[in-house]
Amino acid sequence: MSNVIKTIKDKCLKYIDKNSVCLEIAPGSGDMVNALINEVKFIYTVDPSLVSLEIENVNNLKHIQGFFDCDILKSKLEYKIDFIIFRHLLEHINTPLDFLQNVVNLLENNGIIYVEVPNFDELIKHNRFYEIFNDHCGYYQKNILINVLQSLGCEIVDEIFLFREQHVGLFFKKISKPQILNKLNFNFFDNNVSTLFQKNIAKLNKFLCNYNNIAIYGSGAHGNSIIIFIDHPERIKKCFDLDKRKQGMYLQNSSIIIQEPNIENFKDIEIIVIAAPLYEEEIINSLREKEYKGGIIATEKEIKII
Repeated sequence: MSNVIKTIKDKCLKYIDKNSVCLEIAPGSGDMVNALINEVKFIYTVDPSLVSLEIENVNNLKHIQGFFDCDILKSKLEYKIDFIIFRHLLEHINTPLDFLQNVVNLLENNGIIYVEVPNFDELIKHNRFYEIFNDHCGYYQKNILINVLQSLGCEIVDEIFLFREQHVGLFFKKISKPQILNKLNFNFFDNNVSTLFQKNIAKLNKFLCNYNNIAIYGSGAHGNSIIIFIDHPERIKKCFDLDKRKQGMYLQNSSIIIQEPNIENFKDIEIIVIAAPLYEEEIINSLREKEYKGGIIATEKEIKII
């Protein structure tokens, strides 16, 4: 169990116990299910994909294969739901208000919702231009989520910040009595954001202008996003990633091969651009431990050469 999953689990256990029935929407590889399965009465999961092998053959788990649909789910649930969790799903939904309303409708009074999203304020603070990509339909500030869930009959009860505040997780309680709406202030952004993004893009390209053999570290959405901002992308020769499932494949719409980061594959690479901000510190340390001698460009908090 990763430290992040353990941190979330420990916080969840403040609100659930052995009598709790949970629903996780879009469980992914099942990390949270595995973390909570022995702590609760029952867990439902809903996702278009098949339940992962890691969480099969468990007596107190039922996977419902399909997209989230409140009415369909109600017809398949044997237990009332008192805890709903969805992590890094909301930003991929193009009708977020309808989705949140349906989530609240599924939940029992006094039940808890845990929602986790990228922290938009932190992203803007550090001008990470490559985090704006087409996989996401929206970006959220903490106070906006609080205002919306409050309007749907929930109150904020707890929060958690992860990955050096890059992710924010919020716990809401569904209340039965109407409450006085106390809307929180949130930030407005103007064209200055675009200007600051462009400055960071220019700074990155200035650092790279004298290099002809560049590598990207990170083959996820960030890696696929950052390559479009690099001048003369034909200079990007490789992408490094520890995920063996991706090694041997290519970044989207490119001939940039994804390889294991090791001393053999580092040959001829002059500089590596890190496009994995969640793990940037760990990646830098790992590259040096693996005897990579070239330049490294960090991008999490500022564009700089390490």
